[in-house]
Amino acid sequence: MEEIDWFVHMLKSLYQKSVDREDIGYEGIELYLDEIDEALIPADVLEPLPEFLLFETMLYVDEEGKDWLGAIALHPETNEWCLQVILHHGKTVYRKRLKEE
Repeated sequence: MEEIDWFVHMLKSLYQKSVDREDIGYEGIELYLDEIDEALIPADVLEPLPEFLLFETMLYVDEEGKDWLGAIALHPETNEWCLQVILHHGKTVYRKRLKEE
């Protein structure tokens, strides 16, 4: 899965965390923009996007027991990546918008 490869790469390149794919839990979910917590993705980042997004989420718990959550938001019609987000222990440490509407 391309999203898991992205998450493993980002954890290694940005945070020096070597992670095996097998240690990552993942799930897909569809969220309307008004269901997304602004602490995760501020409204101004979501503004130009479609009414809802498909999210592929990935979770890794490190050796200290702290969680790393990665999320890729995909456009519902094209499956193009729109947003990338990483949270570490509940705090956003990386956010990038990829697709402009």
